[in-house]
Amino acid sequence: MKDYEMNGEFESQQKQVRHYLLQGNSITPLEALNLCNSLRLSAIIFKLREEGLPIVTEKLQVSPRKRVANYYLPKDYLETLNQ
Repeated sequence: MKDYEMNGEFESQQKQVRHYLLQGNSITPLEALNLCNSLRLSAIIFKLREEGLPIVTEKLQVSPRKRVANYYLPKDYLETLNQ
């Protein structure tokens, strides 16, 4: 187990990202840095998927030669949670 996972910081960041996604928001690595001071969004997303969240990844073109990952929960999944 890595140090960042053992000290609880990773779990706290994971909870923040989970809550943010469950509110219907999408998140990019830059937004994760601002939201929860995390540079490891892909690791958080991996763990949340292991928990069963059906997180979708889309690539956003931010410049002619650069793309970033954008993660979100499908609307139909969010609707089933709100029923």
